[in-house]
Amino acid sequence: MLTYSGAGLALSLGFLKDFIPIREARLPWALYGSWVAFTAAMVLVVLSYVVSQWVLELQLDRAYRYYEKREEAAYDEIAIVEIIAKHLNGWLYATAFAIGLSLTILFVSINLSGANMVNKSDKSGNWAYAQDGAIGTKMQRVERGVTGGKMQPVNPSTPAQPTPQPQQSSTSNKPK
Repeated sequence: MLTYSGAGLALSLGFLKDFIPIREARLPWALYGSWVAFTAAMVLVVLSYVVSQWVLELQLDRAYRYYEKREEAAYDEIAIVEIIAKHLNGWLYATAFAIGLSLTILFVSINLSGANMVNKSDKSGNWAYAQDGAIGTKMQRVERGVTGGKMQPVNPSTPAQPTPQPQQSSTSNKPK
């Protein structure tokens, strides 16, 4: 959830920086709200780690009292921090993330038509293209009737004769 919230925050910041100035954006509150929601989701996840650690320490203490000291009341104890941890780990940070994602989608979808993209035409009526994309290479003009120079004739070459392989002697050189 930390990764997704951080990515959502970075995506929404990047959209604002690269595509639409905030002064020209419609529904800027949606963008700001998404930043708050993504940040809240990240804070709630980190907080859930701390609270869960606290719950584990309470459970260890409760287990010691129940199993070692034979205190029956320790079995049924529930601390308020356990209820908080259950809600933190169950739905709170997920809801904050969903709100942030929804607000980002709302902001982007409303402002996408005003962004400096390919579909926008410039003042002369020609299509304007985003300036940070790759462009195709231009074709080069061919000068008609101009040849590079005189072509050199190719002389047919004679194939090379194969080199003879050394002959092996039929007598063997075995030691006597």
